[in-house]
Amino acid sequence: MATVHVITKKERKAKARSRFTLVCTGLSKTEFRDLHRVFSTEFGCKTVLPNPFLPEFDAKAVHQIIANVRDSALGFYAAKKAIDTIQELFVSFVKFKFMTPPEDGRVRRVQLHCPNGEMYEFKDKKRKLKKK
Repeated sequence: MATVHVITKKERKAKARSRFTLVCTGLSKTEFRDLHRVFSTEFGCKTVLPNPFLPEFDAKAVHQIIANVRDSALGFYAAKKAIDTIQELFVSFVKFKFMTPPEDGRVRRVQLHCPNGEMYEFKDKKRKLKKK
């Protein structure tokens, strides 16, 4: 016999309070795959890649990762203090990833949209080629 679960208003609010969205531009396929792997396995988030997902990874392609903290080890109702701590951890991690320059010279850009409405943007600086 199939069971039916009705999603309550409290559950919807809890889900909205624990959703982080990463909007990535200019990342290579391996860099994007690494970000997705870290958020899904290392941080234990339930990650979703929105449909339709673009197969190309050129300099102008925009890809998204939606990470739900609610379905991780925190339990169903994530507390505000825990979400704020996780937000600091996510910001630190993405900032750390952008400390190393890109391998192919692209300008990488990642926006981290947090559940409390804050948005953090990380962008590589264009490098000027030295003339010999």
